[in-house]
Amino acid sequence: MGYFQGLNILFSSRFFSYIMDWFHNFNCSLLLGVLVFVSILFIFLVFNSFFFKSRKTEYQLRELFCSLIPVFILLLQIFLSLSLLYFYGLINFDTDLRVKVTGHQWYWSYEFSGPNSSFDSYIKPLEYLDSGAYRNLDADTQCILPVGSNIRFCITSAMLFILELFLIFLLN
Repeated sequence: MGYFQGLNILFSSRFFSYIMDWFHNFNCSLLLGVLVFVSILFIFLVFNSFFFKSRKTEYQLRELFCSLIPVFILLLQIFLSLSLLYFYGLINFDTDLRVKVTGHQWYWSYEFSGPNSSFDSYIKPLEYLDSGAYRNLDADTQCILPVGSNIRFCITSAMLFILELFLIFLLN
């Protein structure tokens, strides 16, 4: 079982998440390559004394390449990001279940895509905890979801502080 960059977050098993990870790594590699190329070019221009003494040569071909290479890089990034965005839009139409999770100050509210299917989940009191259960993390009513289905979550909060705590808990 692999972990994502040592952050205790599991790799996603969905194809879209794999493609998003690949796109992020590709963009980081591309930008690193551009940074190294520009740095080498800058060092070459600073330490090359012939470049500043020669005034007779024209650099039309170099200017053409210095204009076309960034355009090509930007078009490549635009094409990949728009195709990824289109694919993400298609995934949203294919959800089997939609769950809206609302975090309140002392409880969670779950609303499912269906008629009258919602419930509240409160923190289990200390006297009702089983041995080995985590204090303030176990709930009296747990959200049970089907396995192997495409589920879309909308996570929000009644207070901003609750949403920050939920996201910090996910990263831990």
